[in-house]
Amino acid sequence: MDSANSRIRKALKEMCLMDDALFSKCFDGDRKCSSLMLRIILGRNDLDVTEARTQRWIQNIENHSIKLDIAAKDSKGKLYNIEMQKASGRSLRKRARYYSAMIDARSLRKEHGYDRLPESYVIFITRKDIFRKGQAIYEIDRYIKGS
Repeated sequence: MDSANSRIRKALKEMCLMDDALFSKCFDGDRKCSSLMLRIILGRNDLDVTEARTQRWIQNIENHSIKLDIAAKDSKGKLYNIEMQKASGRSLRKRARYYSAMIDARSLRKEHGYDRLPESYVIFITRKDIFRKGQAIYEIDRYIKGS
């Protein structure tokens, strides 16, 4: 038993929150930790997470399915997807776009009009500055040109 405990302790000492297993364990179902992280990232003190689930699958029968590191919902009905990303690369931009589309597609019931589509955010936490502009946080908006 002691050798198992020492192996676990050694493994934990080598981990950080960038590790999927530790990240999932720390945040699964923990609304307070998820709220704190989102408040820090978004610079908002009024954000309260009402639901936080890790490793949530969104299945797609015909196309690519996704697994969300953290799926959260706040008290105003806004949806958040937080992804801890060790690897960096050009595909992250399209991955974020795809995740956003999948979340939107799953969040609007058939009987509701498009005006009921909740606001949603996809947040990637990366080890490196993938845009190489020296900023800690980049905000990317969808918008209609000329509007």
